Amino acid sequence: MKENTNAMTSGKISDHNIQKYIFNFYAIFIMAFIPLFITPWRTDIFNDYRIIAVVVVSAIVFIITFYYRKQYEIKLLDKLLFIYAVILILSTIFSKEMNLSLFGLPRCREGIFSLLTYLIIFTIFYKNFHFSKKSLNVILISASIIAIYGILQYFKIDPILNIVNNEFRGQPTSTIGQRNFVGTYCTLFIPIFIGLFIHSGKIKYFIVTALVIGLMFSSTTRSAWIAAIFYSVIFAIYCLININSNKKLIMRLVLVFIAAALIFNFMNHDFKSKNKDDALTNRVKTVYTDAKNIDNNDSGSSRIFIWKKAIPFLFKNPILGSGPDTYNLVLNDAESKKRALYFKAHNEYLQILITEGYPALAVYISIVLIILFRLFKRRKKGIHIWILFGCITGYLIQAFFNISFISTAVIYWAILGIAAKYSD
Repeated sequence: MKENTNAMTSGKISDHNIQKYIFNFYAIFIMAFIPLFITPWRTDIFNDYRIIAVVVVSAIVFIITFYYRKQYEIKLLDKLLFIYAVILILSTIFSKEMNLSLFGLPRCREGIFSLLTYLIIFTIFYKNFHFSKKSLNVILISASIIAIYGILQYFKIDPILNIVNNEFRGQPTSTIGQRNFVGTYCTLFIPIFIGLFIHSGKIKYFIVTALVIGLMFSSTTRSAWIAAIFYSVIFAIYCLININSNKKLIMRLVLVFIAAALIFNFMNHDFKSKNKDDALTNRVKTVYTDAKNIDNNDSGSSRIFIWKKAIPFLFKNPILGSGPDTYNLVLNDAESKKRALYFKAHNEYLQILITEGYPALAVYISIVLIILFRLFKRRKKGIHIWILFGCITGYLIQAFFNISFISTAVIYWAILGIAAKYSD
């Protein structure tokens, strides 16, 4: 009896270890490998193979982890996620263009297979997440490589895109895909690295934080800069709340702000034109000028033009939308095509409303708000809660001006799953 009991116990430990190893591999795959993965020999160097890898690996890991769990408690977020999946499937079935809704637009690839994979990623992280120092160290290395490459591109040094025929040559894309998506990547990871640094004071976190801040400035993505203001305020509040117990927290945060200011000042030199001054400052000013010229279709930001053109379609297919990734079929007039702006809404919420319908947006927002509300209730539990809150709110802010993209969407849904785990 004793031997049998030990064997059973050993078997349970073995199963647990298998789940742990599989999840550690998967966490590294999603948050470190996928953002780095490019295929320079292809026309679409960022997406085609990346989405195939994500869909296949996620499906395999989901099946394996589901098998080893044996018991699966259905909770509120699981029910909402299922409802969201059903809406997406119905939207695809009744899509204006089934092929597009299944596989997505070329170079976007956010059809139903990608969208359902995002939900699988959320579920895997929600049900299986555990902190691993080894996985974190790999993510730090990956982020450093991505940041250094993007910063080099900003200074016109590009050992990869310059030797291939690629439309993004000369842009600070790093390995992410486009400068706006680089900004999204920074929005998701900077709060993690800042939080780790102010909590531990370790120099490696400070170095990676500085590198990714440099990447954020290199991207010249204004939505990422606006998001940075918000999560910086979140960390400032955390430091002030805990100042009596640890005065070093605020000192470390101030050090990050000083580093950011110095990096901005250094990179404010325009290496892209004959005008060698105020490259980033001039970019900041466009936030004001675009807002001022909101009634003018020739405003510097084409987002305003896109949003205005989208308004008439908000109530055309309110229940299921036009189908996943079919925005190009909705906004396909000659002027939009001429400006090459019709394929996405450049606002994730507007994109969901028009292509997936009002119920889809309502369920998605409900999932996110429930997680944020639960995180807020657990704000006294530690810095990890504030980090997750900063990541998610930062993403939601930049999403108002940006679009979803495979290399960053997988990270966002992974972080959302981690937040769901800690907020339960």
